[in-house]
Amino acid sequence: MLEAENQWISQYRHCIYIQSPGLENAGYEQHTRECARLFGWQYESLRGDNRLLSSLLAGQWEDTEFLICPPGYYIEAAYDEAKIRAAAPRQTGQGGIAVKKGEGI
Repeated sequence: MLEAENQWISQYRHCIYIQSPGLENAGYEQHTRECARLFGWQYESLRGDNRLLSSLLAGQWEDTEFLICPPGYYIEAAYDEAKIRAAAPRQTGQGGIAVKKGEGI
């Protein structure tokens, strides 16, 4: 059972540690490096940035980077460059809610 549970390990070849500005922790990076060595993976460290997190917290939600899903809407697949979209429900007139396929914002 343990063998089946750990089977995912053999599917990976690389391990990447993303350095987040302001959240550096040498212990986490060392742990990641050690895991890569233990599993025989190639280790790499990349410098990340907090731009998306900063934009999220500042309420600067550009349509090209964030999906705004108003209350009552749901998220569905968009089979175009957007990949996903917020879709509006519509009333059925019978007390329930039905969703018109393909309707979105």
